[in-house]
Amino acid sequence: MLKNRFLKKTFAKFKLTIFLLRLLFTSNDKIRYLIFDTLHLKQFFDADNWQTILKNNPNNKIINKSKAPEETAVLIPGRLRCWEKSKDLIYSIAEKHKVFIMTDQTDEKIINKINHKNIHSTIIERSVYKDDFKKISNLVLSQYFKLQCIIDEVFKFEKNNSIFFKNFIKLRTDFYYYNSENLLDMRLENFEDCLFSQSDLHFSGRREFFLPLRNFYNFAEWCYRNDFHNLEYMPINPTQILNSDPGATRFAYLKYPKEIVETSDRRPTSEFIHNKIKKNYEKLFHYKFKPSDEFKLTGSEDYFATEQSFAWYLNLIGIKCKTHLKYSGFIMYFQKNNFEGLKEGVKEYREDMEKIRNKS
Repeated sequence: MLKNRFLKKTFAKFKLTIFLLRLLFTSNDKIRYLIFDTLHLKQFFDADNWQTILKNNPNNKIINKSKAPEETAVLIPGRLRCWEKSKDLIYSIAEKHKVFIMTDQTDEKIINKINHKNIHSTIIERSVYKDDFKKISNLVLSQYFKLQCIIDEVFKFEKNNSIFFKNFIKLRTDFYYYNSENLLDMRLENFEDCLFSQSDLHFSGRREFFLPLRNFYNFAEWCYRNDFHNLEYMPINPTQILNSDPGATRFAYLKYPKEIVETSDRRPTSEFIHNKIKKNYEKLFHYKFKPSDEFKLTGSEDYFATEQSFAWYLNLIGIKCKTHLKYSGFIMYFQKNNFEGLKEGVKEYREDMEKIRNKS
């Protein structure tokens, strides 16, 4: 037992050393890709290590850089996990920015304790969205339904208060942001025509690049009901991928003709796919689906591929995505029983998919 643990830690340290050496001899343009895509530092640590980091870095707050208090709307659509560790960050954001929370009744005790003029909280089972919430096909889709609802709440707030948010940012309370002081620094969002993202964890952008995500829930429902993993093919927009940063979202998880990406690997890096599309751009741009073609394996039959469907939605609507170092960090540890609902959702998904496959 001890020998196995020693070997595991030694191997982890070895991989971390290789990763850091790669950073030393990598060009500036590619360093960000490595950080965001190929190797996640979180795999080299266990929960105890993260707790030590949290304990030694307690001041997780933002610096308000903008003098315009109504410029950015901050959205938290989902469970308020790790609230005790993140509440100082949220309250510091609320000093000058409006924060909108859309959660469920599991967090009702937390919501009842929040008393801040700039934090607007909604429990979905107590709202006008409760009937539609009950109709969601699977629990794993609820986060995207909450995103749709929270954007609608922002629209209502703007109308009732005669204001107009220029920028939007979606955050999580169970994520420790290394550069939290820069979360509300929107200079890049203001000057670049893109969505800044780290997959579907968090994202930000000007109004015209963020608000189309309101309709992602409808696309996710369609993917789920049609057994997303078994779709023969869906069109690829190669221009959008080449205009995006590798690692900003999971374009590597999409389903490509094998002759174009030259791999059947389920999880190639985004940089690998980016280079293959650049090489074979004309082929992919003019590609016509043929059932006899071979395709890169994609997704997983064991769970609903949220990152994959999110990447595909962004690809289809043509919004380019860029990385932002303010989103570097890690998902914080929280109690195992908080996963119970998600486990149920995964189980239901597997059962539903079996039914769909057996009918076809």
